[in-house]
Amino acid sequence: MKNKKYLVLFLVVTLLFCGIMPVQAVEANRNKNDLYEVHTIARNAPSFFAPTSDWSNVTIRKTTPLYDLYNEIIAYCVDIQNADTGKNAYIVINADEKGTPVLQYAPDATSPYYDIGNSRALYLAPGAYHVIDGDMIVDLTTEETIAKSSLTIKDKTETRSSSDVSAETLVKNEYVRAAYLSGSSQRSNDTRETILNGVPNWHWQYGCVPTAIGMQLAKLYPSLNDQNTIGRLASALGTDSNGVTIRRYIPDRLVAFITRCGFATPSYCDYPAVDSVGNPLTGIGYNSYTTYKSEIDAGRPVAIYSENASVSIPGFSSLSGWESHMITGIGYSYVISGYDKYVVTYTTSAPAGRVYININSQLGAFAWLIVRP
Repeated sequence: MKNKKYLVLFLVVTLLFCGIMPVQAVEANRNKNDLYEVHTIARNAPSFFAPTSDWSNVTIRKTTPLYDLYNEIIAYCVDIQNADTGKNAYIVINADEKGTPVLQYAPDATSPYYDIGNSRALYLAPGAYHVIDGDMIVDLTTEETIAKSSLTIKDKTETRSSSDVSAETLVKNEYVRAAYLSGSSQRSNDTRETILNGVPNWHWQYGCVPTAIGMQLAKLYPSLNDQNTIGRLASALGTDSNGVTIRRYIPDRLVAFITRCGFATPSYCDYPAVDSVGNPLTGIGYNSYTTYKSEIDAGRPVAIYSENASVSIPGFSSLSGWESHMITGIGYSYVISGYDKYVVTYTTSAPAGRVYININSQLGAFAWLIVRP
């Protein structure tokens, strides 16, 4: 182990000296994936995904450590480039070598963290992008701010980690990690991807909920494919001036909105499972990948509620953009014998383009909002 650390340190120093591996304030908190492994995964992983399957010459542009609210590195955002074409992408890699290796992949964009200067990047929820300056947390999509001191940080024992998963899942994670580390030698031939056409990629307006659901409805009801739909939804769903929408009210209010627009009452409009007051129950046990995949195969986008693992906010028992987020599922992709499963999304940050989010991530929890006309 000591020799490995010395070898990694030598490689890191060498690459930094040569200007090959720009790293923003990377700390040596390395009981997990080291930077050599992170960069190996970053170079190899793109060729496993359909849009970048021909990427064989990948260079590292920048590596940004992503922190949680306990000031620990939980992931790395690696901006990469296809050296043959000059096309940019970014990939978020788990810092926990026992966890799901690739958390997010955006094949069409430079990461929102690329030009953050000396700010510290945060990973609060899948598909959300934040930095912290002093005590102030900034949402890079909306430019809204909140004081960290105003948040109620959950005890670490309440959050999810790789130690919470089954032995079978840990074995699968290791298999997937080995495939990404080795590259083409273990690449599966059964990679499958389906992405819906006709779903607009809208940028955040009024709140993530009306924006995400607006993109969903634009596909289901083409006459609503107009960004004015976002404002109309914000009003109908009760989104407040801070962009907050109370999640338990969404299904009933959404049905009322759809019928007021002159459409028939949807045959289904709800989360797959709710608690006693109507809040969505999160996790794969309530929101199966099979259910999500079936909706996409039927041509229906899915609004995805993603919950932050480490923060709750007094007075904000709903979607606020700080403790949770809503994005739009437009497709799915699974690779490496189906062990690595992704939802393909628009995150309400339009410049990010398509973002692949790993459904097996322990850093957040999901719930589907399904609408069937």
